[in-house]
Amino acid sequence: MQLNLGANELNSSIPAELGNLASVKGLALYGNDLSGPIPPELGNLVNLIRLSLSGNNLTDAIPAELGNLATLETLYLHLNDLSGPLPPELGNLTNLRDLRVFRTGVSGAIPPEFGNLIELRELHLSNTALTGAIPPEFGRLVNLRYLSLWGNDHTGPIPPELATHLPE
Repeated sequence: MQLNLGANELNSSIPAELGNLASVKGLALYGNDLSGPIPPELGNLVNLIRLSLSGNNLTDAIPAELGNLATLETLYLHLNDLSGPLPPELGNLTNLRDLRVFRTGVSGAIPPEFGNLIELRELHLSNTALTGAIPPEFGRLVNLRYLSLWGNDHTGPIPPELATHLPE
C-alpha cells in the first residue's frame, strides 16, 4: 500500500495514528503546510520503503524511532524547520539509499553511525546548522555517489577516507 498526499494544502500536524498503517510501503506528505513534530509512531511502519515529509513546516527533533524502519530506502526530511541533532539511530537504516535533510535547522555533529549506511548513494546534509568534523566513517559508504555538506559549520581536516569510494 502507498499513501501519497503530497503537494496539497494540508495543514495541522501529522496524525500519530498514521503509525498504525502496518502494511504501508510508501508515505508521501511532501509539499503541504504540515507543522509540529514528526510523530515517533511513524517508527512503527516497519514495512516502509519510502518516507517523504519534505517541504512542510515540521519542527522539533527527528525522532530516534525512525531508526526502526529497517526496510527504508528513501528518507526525505528536507525543507522543514527541524531542530536538534541527527539521531544516531538513523545509522541502523542499512537499506537506506537516499537521505535528504538539507535546509533544516538540525545541529550538532554528524553521528559516526552514519558510516553504517552501506547502501547509501546520496546524502544531502547541506545548509543546516551541523558542526564538528566530517566523520571518517564516511569512508565505509562504498555505494555513495553524491555527498553534499555545503553551508554548514564543519571544522577540522577533510577525511582522506572520503576518497576511498567516491567515483572520479
